[in-house]
Amino acid sequence: MKKISVTVNDKMQKGYRYFRTCPPGRDFDPEFRPELTPKQMLALGVFGGKYMTDCRMEFPADWFKRARLCPETSAMGLMRNPQGRQQYDNIFFRDHCKELLRVPMLMVKEFVKNNYRLTCFLGLENSPTCGIHWGKHKVNRYQTESPNPVDKPGPSEPVLAGIMAEILSEELAKEGIKAPFLEFPALSPADSDKRNKFWEDLRKAVEPDAAPGPEDGPGGHRRPRDIDGH
Repeated sequence: MKKISVTVNDKMQKGYRYFRTCPPGRDFDPEFRPELTPKQMLALGVFGGKYMTDCRMEFPADWFKRARLCPETSAMGLMRNPQGRQQYDNIFFRDHCKELLRVPMLMVKEFVKNNYRLTCFLGLENSPTCGIHWGKHKVNRYQTESPNPVDKPGPSEPVLAGIMAEILSEELAKEGIKAPFLEFPALSPADSDKRNKFWEDLRKAVEPDAAPGPEDGPGGHRRPRDIDGH
């Protein structure tokens, strides 16, 4: 095919340019054998639906026909004003989150049934839907929440999860499925103690014990395979 120049302008980068030299989904390296296509992964709501929400013009429109994107984006679009958990905590948005979680929950149950282990759920710091430690946020003059968190909440202040994270926790509890909920500290510097602690907690969640082999657990018993919840 003819070489096509692509210029990327999204939230992650501005003016980045690359050339597309192969048709979408074709001419992969022989060792690259993905289990799912991008279209299938988007339909499953990978990475909590936060992946590829601002770059749809860069990829085939067909990929996004059944995509389960970030609940905030899929409910209100990209061009929305910042809102807090309080604004999203309503029956309509909660129902929207439950619908987005329906297929991923079926997948989790199927994996667990076949001896996989749900390693963790990864939330995003300061997200009113996917955050794990939302806490008490500032209230503005309209008596609604500001998206700016209290830097050092007191011990008596609430520690709430984002709306979707809260619903997912409830759905997993109904099925008796346990998994740690980790929060990626997106607002902290890459070399901060908070970031380092996150990576260590993630490592412990993925590798809970030192094992004698990649497939055998303590005593030679085969351990459950892992699945990541994003």
